[in-house]
Amino acid sequence: MRLSSQLVVETKNSIDLELVREPEPRNLQWLCVSGLCILLFFAIFAFGAVEEWSTFIFEAGAGILFLVWAAQQIFSGQLQLARNPLYLPAICFFALILVQLAVGVSAYRYITKYDLLL
Repeated sequence: MRLSSQLVVETKNSIDLELVREPEPRNLQWLCVSGLCILLFFAIFAFGAVEEWSTFIFEAGAGILFLVWAAQQIFSGQLQLARNPLYLPAICFFALILVQLAVGVSAYRYITKYDLLL
């Protein structure tokens, strides 16, 4: 058994620099993941986020995390959305909600309030 003693060293001149990308900044990704964990822990500790103040903090935190994620995706220039089979049911459910709001009826008419349309 014989080991090769040849050493290959690549220099910047031997690498196509257009194919080499800078590593993504991991600070924003770490911020999004840790912020999401903190937000979920907060929702549990704040009695399921059912009080008005806790609901506000939960929704504001979710909105801020979404804006941070969106800014990271836009400024990195790598905005990619993967295909997912769950998109179609989610879009259909959103369309059902819009139809119910437009028509003014729902399955639970006695507890549904449509104050938005009045």
